[in-house]
Amino acid sequence: MSLRVLFYCPDQHIEYDGRTPDERGVGGGITARVRMSRALARAGHDVVHVGNCPRRQIFDGVEYVPLEAFAGASPDVLILQSSGGALDLSPATKLDLRPRHTILWVQGTDRPGGVEGLPIDVIVAPSRFVKDIVTAEWAMPASQVVVSYNGYEASLFDPVRPIERDPYRLIYCSHPSKGLQPAYEVLNLLRQEDARYNLQVLGGVGLWGGKNESPTDLPAGVEYHGLVGQQELSDALRISAFCMQLQNRLEPGALVVAEAKRAGCLLVTSAVGVFPEQVTDEVNGLLVDGDAFDPSTWGRAAARILACQRDPILLERMRQRAQVEPASWDEIAADWIEDWQRRLGYGQRLRTASWR
Repeated sequence: MSLRVLFYCPDQHIEYDGRTPDERGVGGGITARVRMSRALARAGHDVVHVGNCPRRQIFDGVEYVPLEAFAGASPDVLILQSSGGALDLSPATKLDLRPRHTILWVQGTDRPGGVEGLPIDVIVAPSRFVKDIVTAEWAMPASQVVVSYNGYEASLFDPVRPIERDPYRLIYCSHPSKGLQPAYEVLNLLRQEDARYNLQVLGGVGLWGGKNESPTDLPAGVEYHGLVGQQELSDALRISAFCMQLQNRLEPGALVVAEAKRAGCLLVTSAVGVFPEQVTDEVNGLLVDGDAFDPSTWGRAAARILACQRDPILLERMRQRAQVEPASWDEIAADWIEDWQRRLGYGQRLRTASWR
């Protein structure tokens, strides 16, 4: 049975449409929203995506509608999200919305404004870490909050195929504030052992709506790419050996976790936020304890990477394990759909692959 699904996001700090993640890249909240919209449309559902879009248009089966052109609707499922800018859903309270089932899909730990005025049935969190904060600090009952990890776009990563990976290539693909400096420092230590180590930096302040500017004082061995489309990002992950995510920020549910895993690019992460849920040390990646801005932590990370390079059997075992773990957006969408059908009275079976 086809469902009418409405995405509504009032954020206005970044203009986007269904092409934006693929053509020039954008932050995780928008990318996840576009990917899930597309996956639901591929599954045969009627999907409308209301957001900061330049014009009304249909892209990959999803109808994109500008905020100013929308007054209300009566969907089967309403998905509310605010993932940047003012983090404010109060504009939704002024619309004529009559859904049968309402979801608040959060990508971070901050409670969006206006939530108390909306009849939310379920909150979807991208990690158990976020779920715990929502239940404890937002005073939401645990039964109302479910975890659905972010996924990867199958068309960009499947099928998994042999590639020529540069064993000395590190990659950083996040906002610079998260952990770019620790990545620089680890690279410097590695290059003292072997000058072939290099760091590819993808992303930048534009991920969160800032003005993109190429840095002029890059450390030795660093190549800066800035914002890139998803195809270029997936290709870069495929040929890189390690994805650097050393940071103190309590990561809520970065998309790069699923994407790096699927690409076989081993995550080197701090044990904060979602990372300990998704990375098991020396099983599918490396967890490095300690303050990400402490030199001793940089030393441990560099030593762990060098040790892995000396143990190709362990390295390959970790890569293979990582690649089979994440779910695609299509698989995640299937879980969401089954849950909606059960809640709306269309069926009783509930899958649990990514919806928990």
